[in-house]
Amino acid sequence: MIKRPTALAAGLLVLALVGCAQPPATATKSSIGPTQTAAGPTYKACLLTDVGSVSAGSPAEQAIEGLNRAQRELGVEANSVAAESSADYAPMLQSLADEQCSMVVALGSGMANAAEAAAKANPAVEFALIDAIPNSTPTNLRPVVFNVQESGFLAGYAAAARSTSGTVGAFGGLNVATVTAYLDGFVQGVAYFNQAKDAQVQVVGWDLDTQNGTFVRSDSDPYSDAPAGRAAAQTLAGQGADVIMAVAGDSGVGALQLAAETSGLKV
Repeated sequence: MIKRPTALAAGLLVLALVGCAQPPATATKSSIGPTQTAAGPTYKACLLTDVGSVSAGSPAEQAIEGLNRAQRELGVEANSVAAESSADYAPMLQSLADEQCSMVVALGSGMANAAEAAAKANPAVEFALIDAIPNSTPTNLRPVVFNVQESGFLAGYAAAARSTSGTVGAFGGLNVATVTAYLDGFVQGVAYFNQAKDAQVQVVGWDLDTQNGTFVRSDSDPYSDAPAGRAAAQTLAGQGADVIMAVAGDSGVGALQLAAETSGLKV
């Protein structure tokens, strides 16, 4: 089960982004208020996490820890808020900008449009967009994505090596570039295994050429719907897959539950 992006990377990235700003020195005079230092206003770092994304070991949890470390070690102010629906993206990003955040980090593949619009509307605020690519990039917006196809490739090779049925599968949370990159790498990893081992392992759940495949069908959040993740895994298992990669956050828990109950199925 894969959570996007790598959790540790997300936390360290938030810490690094905040650290780049070089917050001012610690206050030395008691007359200076809580939002100022001897050098001027305190640097304020803010984070918006996606719907249902904060869970144990998740990228969002690690990002919050990175923000907390920046507060402890760099002396910055920090504020973290979580969206309850996609409709919250735009108003919450604007609210953080209105709080005079020096940098606003948007963590979520669905926030590209909202982050782009917020950056354009607030040119004095720095924005970072993690795990998504906007249509255009204002000078105050930093989109950050990871080379996830590499880990997908390794997962595909390992899955092919572990398969006894000769069929492996993969599914995603949403059909977005940051998810399909994993799936592309998975298919390529299986293909490399076949070439190296003179094998014929098949892949279900993702077609590299057509860019179509199996995704979580959720009425709530495709990254936190375990029953829907289980259903996606069941579909692939029904097509003969005995090793499955889930790129769907906590929805992948449903796939793990299915594997625990199904002899020979690995996730």
